[in-house]
Amino acid sequence: VIGSIIIPSWYTLLILGAMISTSLAVYLKPPNFPLNRKEITLVAALLVISGLLGARVLHLLLQGTVSAFNLSSLFSFRGGYAYFGALVFSVGTLLIYSSFKKVNFLVLTDYAMPFLMLSQMFVRIGCLAAGCCYGKPTSQPFGLVFKTVDGLVRHPTQVHEAILLFLIYVISRWIYKRRADRRGLTLAATLIMYGLGRFLVEYFRADGSASIVLNLTAAQVSCLLVTVVGTSFLFTAKVDKSYVLIKNQN
Repeated sequence: VIGSIIIPSWYTLLILGAMISTSLAVYLKPPNFPLNRKEITLVAALLVISGLLGARVLHLLLQGTVSAFNLSSLFSFRGGYAYFGALVFSVGTLLIYSSFKKVNFLVLTDYAMPFLMLSQMFVRIGCLAAGCCYGKPTSQPFGLVFKTVDGLVRHPTQVHEAILLFLIYVISRWIYKRRADRRGLTLAATLIMYGLGRFLVEYFRADGSASIVLNLTAAQVSCLLVTVVGTSFLFTAKVDKSYVLIKNQN
């Protein structure tokens, strides 16, 4: 709260995460990357906008109400977001931008995916601050009480996923720095790691959707789909012999 102005913690962490991720993406740009620093900043801004829109659209779809799709609710700052919608819209944005700029989609996506994971880490910290996306009751010493929900000690699933996302960022950056010449490898590894990791985190979530098939929630089904897509990219990733791999990147 600044005077009479209330700034939601979730949006604050979202903006902070976007700024840090964009700054790193600009700073760590390889010399042979097809986009310059201004273009990377533009792509980052487009990803923030499309990600928010996609997350909001999927959330409204999951509500199951046709009336939900009106401009006031779609662009409302109140209400939920579903991350898999952000992921789909973000990848779609990269596909459209790569086609427009005549840049290889996999080259662009391989570089962008680690920073998308890092940005989402800050969003999950925002979820912790906002008291949403909480876990099931637990007796473990690392549990937290979410007073906006009840007085029970619960799994801090926001923290679980934030740690997961940071580890994915570190590992995917390591993969990129060593095998950027194998197009699609970083994308594949990131999708597989996130799909499987988020699948496990969902077992501890208490505010997720109800089971829809085989006792799996909609989020877990989405996780499996993401993992399958990632696996398909893994088996189709090929070495681009014309790509000069920079071994000494930061």
